[in-house]
Amino acid sequence: APLVGVYAFEQDAHEHNRVEPQIHELAATAGVRCRTVKRIGPQEEKEIIEELRPDLALVIGWRTMIPMSVIDAA
Repeated sequence: APLVGVYAFEQDAHEHNRVEPQIHELAATAGVRCRTVKRIGPQEEKEIIEELRPDLALVIGWRTMIPMSVIDAA
């Protein structure tokens, strides 16, 4: 299945090991839009479920709860 989207966790200002730039670079190389967010809110839920319509969702190193509506849609 093709990669349909990437959401990167917005790290706190005090964190020195920043990974968002590398994540965005990898997504750009793959031709996939990448968004950096602090949490998956209603706007992101709508985009993931209705627009991206993933078959599979991988969540790695995320600090907040992923809404069940997103999990159920994958």
